Amino acid sequence: IIPDGASPEALRAMALANVEVREGAAARGALGRRLPMAEVERQWRPAAVDGACQPWKWLRSGDRLLKADALDHDADHDLLGPLDPAWDLAGGARVLRYPKAAHRRLLAAAVPPGQSPPTAGLLRFCALCHLAFHLGAAGMAQAAFAPGSDEWLRHEHALRRRERDLRRLLQL
Repeated sequence: IIPDGASPEALRAMALANVEVREGAAARGALGRRLPMAEVERQWRPAAVDGACQPWKWLRSGDRLLKADALDHDADHDLLGPLDPAWDLAGGARVLRYPKAAHRRLLAAAVPPGQSPPTAGLLRFCALCHLAFHLGAAGMAQAAFAPGSDEWLRHEHALRRRERDLRRLLQL
């Protein structure tokens, strides 16, 4: 566990490595050019965030959505730990396939009064690193199963979806 959470530089290194493994050096270069490190470093404020915004972990209660398991993901045994809340705002919007208008409403609702919302650069950084993190996780999970097995195919589907998302975000 990283008690203080992964630094933006550690997230950048992870994202570059994961993308190069799956998509090659050209994609790594394209990603590196789209990660605004100076802007991110100035704004980064780690907090205990959910970090795992998968659609199946939400419950509908009337007109509200409730997260089923968000209490301790920052204590998982992975690289992440506490992260800037922009990680959930950007990554969750991608995973849940929010349209842009819904994402804007989410940002407006999530930012406490008197605080500035995350900048577009911080959101882009978090979205790209979130995607790269889950791309790497799906690749490692797939490697644990026999090629062609049901679980291997499930992870293959997840990998292909994330690779398409990555190419779209990087405009490759």
